[in-house]
Amino acid sequence: MKHVPHGNARAFAGVLAAALCIASLAGTGWAQGSGRGQMPGVQVDPFSFKGPDPAEQYQDIYIEQKLDAQVPLDLEFNDEAGRRVRLRDLLNDKPAVLALVYFECPMLCTRVLDGMVQAFDAGGLGLKLGRDYSVVTVSIDPREGSELAAKKKQNYLAQYGGEGGEAGWHFLTGGDPEIEELAEVVGFRYYYDQATDQYAHAAGIMILTPGGRVSSYMFGLEYLPRSLRMALVAAGEGRIGSLIDRLTLLCYAYDPSKGAYGFYIMYALRLMGVAVVAALLLFWLLHYLRVRRAARAEHVNAPLGTERTSS
Repeated sequence: MKHVPHGNARAFAGVLAAALCIASLAGTGWAQGSGRGQMPGVQVDPFSFKGPDPAEQYQDIYIEQKLDAQVPLDLEFNDEAGRRVRLRDLLNDKPAVLALVYFECPMLCTRVLDGMVQAFDAGGLGLKLGRDYSVVTVSIDPREGSELAAKKKQNYLAQYGGEGGEAGWHFLTGGDPEIEELAEVVGFRYYYDQATDQYAHAAGIMILTPGGRVSSYMFGLEYLPRSLRMALVAAGEGRIGSLIDRLTLLCYAYDPSKGAYGFYIMYALRLMGVAVVAALLLFWLLHYLRVRRAARAEHVNAPLGTERTSS
């Protein structure tokens, strides 16, 4: 960003507003902290415009969808109690919601977690945390520790208010290597600026299968309970949800461009075709059984001497 003359305050204000709008539209959030996940050799102060154009940095801050990517289940983190745990042990043969956030983030991360707990606690979800699915929340700041994770967990469990949260929702911290490897696998791109001591990152969560593969993504700050339920049922590989849920999924498909499940007309037509064929077969079977039953009854009730006999 070029230097803005001090005499042109109106132009400076316009540039400042434009840069802030770009930051907002890019869906990035800033939070205090330090760590890696940086773009080497680049330091940006978005408020004084010392250095390159801040808007250029936002081009690399997004969530890259890596569907079916295998999360390294043997990665170890510290849980909220300070114990070393592996991701494999936290999934526990259930689908999971994975969120990469930053516990002391005053803006975007907090809203992501608020959106999650509202979706978990909504009656429309119809799934129980801890029984049907797990939640794994990982801090991207290696300086954060288990004590802070424990406070964050208690705060959100109090908001959740339901059963199963204590055992089913995990708040993890770790070192640079583990954080970076996990973020790289699931496509979570973030940037730490040393000049402002802040992170920039996108808003969204990942849905994992019981085996730790990325099934789908949900973007933004609010997550519709019905959409989250469909995503978890699809990721659950038949282990959770009802028969109706699985039949409903036949008419819906995951749309990567929207990060959501949407009605898919071809799936619906196929399902309707199968239903029509099944109905015709059922009608034919009932008609066949009715004819057989009528023939048998006529044979039994026929007068003596009227039956055909073989010579």
